[in-house]
Amino acid sequence: MTILGITSQAGPVEILSMSAGVSKEMGDSPRHVGEISALIKVHLKGGDKSEHERLERAARACPVAKSLSSELVQNLEFQFIIE
Repeated sequence: MTILGITSQAGPVEILSMSAGVSKEMGDSPRHVGEISALIKVHLKGGDKSEHERLERAARACPVAKSLSSELVQNLEFQFIIE
């Protein structure tokens, strides 16, 4: 979400609010987090589909997400709502 905020500063969209719902599924042997799923809702002022795609690309390139184990399945869904 931080990356979305930083990316939006370049314009032309303004992020009004964001929220996320996150769930995890555990794996076995040894017990570990095997999969995470997140629904990220972003309320925007301005922008169009190309701006939504730009923001989503930036979020998916997040260095924190890239630093997690390659065995962890990351399911991310974005909802962009223009107000």
